[in-house]
Amino acid sequence: HYEQMGEIEPAIDNYVKSNTHSREVPRMLYKNGLFDRLEQFVEERQEPDIFKWWAQYNESKNDLEEALNYYQHGKLPKRN
Repeated sequence: HYEQMGEIEPAIDNYVKSNTHSREVPRMLYKNGLFDRLEQFVEERQEPDIFKWWAQYNESKNDLEEALNYYQHGKLPKRN
């Protein structure tokens, strides 16, 4: 609902509450060209699945050093 209305922050909150944020938030932010907000989200969450998504994104841009950095972060255990 929020996403279709262009209300990004409430949409992020709802995806987090529904535990679908690791896929839905990167998809939404990428689709809307909000790359700075996407990077901020990756750093805020500190979750292996999101690190992996960001690593793959960087790899697709041929930023291999950044991709490797986030692939390594993705191996960290999940925070509680």
